[in-house]
Amino acid sequence: VDILVVRADKPGATDGKFPMLRFQSQAHQYLAALTAVGAVTLACLGLQKWLGYQAVALVYLSAVVLLAMFVGRGPNLFAATLTALCWNFLFVPPVFTFRITGFHDTMMFAMYFLVALATGQLTARLRLQQQAERQREQRATALYQLTRELASAGDFPQVLGVAVREVSAAFDADAALLLRDPDAPGQLSPYPAGLWTLDEKEEGVAAWAFQHDQ
Repeated sequence: VDILVVRADKPGATDGKFPMLRFQSQAHQYLAALTAVGAVTLACLGLQKWLGYQAVALVYLSAVVLLAMFVGRGPNLFAATLTALCWNFLFVPPVFTFRITGFHDTMMFAMYFLVALATGQLTARLRLQQQAERQREQRATALYQLTRELASAGDFPQVLGVAVREVSAAFDADAALLLRDPDAPGQLSPYPAGLWTLDEKEEGVAAWAFQHDQ
């Protein structure tokens, strides 16, 4: 049995000229970023007299890098911007202002923001690549399992049972299989080995997809 894997997305649907600027994170990730920045800020306020405001910037930078391992690009950019503003407002003299008087502090503020943004984005990209590799591995394993099970099937009903079972395992969901109804041309009938009972609406959707070959 030859199995060909065809990409479901249209060419160019997900590949853009500026992938680093595409943000698709959910709201709870922004909330997590805000919570993390708030916790780090409270910790730095308590340790400021021992650390000094320059070391606080390194603590913020470390938090942004670590946060990129758990959230997407958008929340990471949000955290980098917020930590830079918090550091300037709460720790850099004169405090409680967004004004920076010293040249070194100004340069450090600019470099901090750039390093935090670049490092966080690279970490987020690495995490996305790891997720893509994991998905490809899962697909390859599912195809291998399907091929092995189909090779051991002795007749058509066993093939159908393997298909239902492997689809259910691959998507971690109940699956149903519909076949051509021999007594009603153009109609479908549910296969008894399916793990999911379709309602009238789902059967209508399946019939439309079958008739229009889409």
